[in-house]
Amino acid sequence: TLRSKKPELVEQELWGVLLAYNLVRYQMIKMAGHLKGYWPNQLSFSESCGMVMRMLMTLQGASPGRIPELMRDLESMGQMVRLPT
Repeated sequence: TLRSKKPELVEQELWGVLLAYNLVRYQMIKMAGHLKGYWPNQLSFSESCGMVMRMLMTLQGASPGRIPELMRDLESMGQMVRLPT
């Protein structure tokens, strides 16, 4: 549900939602790259979204030097969001 009332703010909110969607899809591509024989469409979008949200909360308190390591950890967690075959 959009919260904004002014047209320019609705547009900004829609761009934010689109950006978040593409961020999750991009992370799914990176996670699938760590799994042999899996494609991004074989991963759960909702589980991936939750994983990205949890990682963003973790990154808030992380030192800048740990961010690359945490992002690599996120990319290697693809097996946790695989859809059943």
